[in-house]
Amino acid sequence: MRYREATINGRAITGPRELRDPRSPEYAIQTMWSLERWLDSMTYNAKHIVTELEEIRSYEHWRVLGFESLDAYLQAELGVNEQQLREWLAKDLAANAAEKKEKNNA
Repeated sequence: MRYREATINGRAITGPRELRDPRSPEYAIQTMWSLERWLDSMTYNAKHIVTELEEIRSYEHWRVLGFESLDAYLQAELGVNEQQLREWLAKDLAANAAEKKEKNNA
């Protein structure tokens, strides 16, 4: 059974989750909400990373800072090249999508 509302028996679920019994419905619901917010946040963050990367590419920030290439700049600053960063993002987004799908099918 999925709880999509913020109440149990008409009572609002508020307050710190840490003060609840981990086996209680309130704790379970708050934990799922936390996971859902985290997954939404990860998706937003991945999209933000793509946007920032495109801006770096558009304005050729690596040249402004004296790097030979975008990959050299990313490697120096992040420890990965563009392909590795995009592969990580793709895996991260795919994992997020799979988790959301699994959660929605539960």
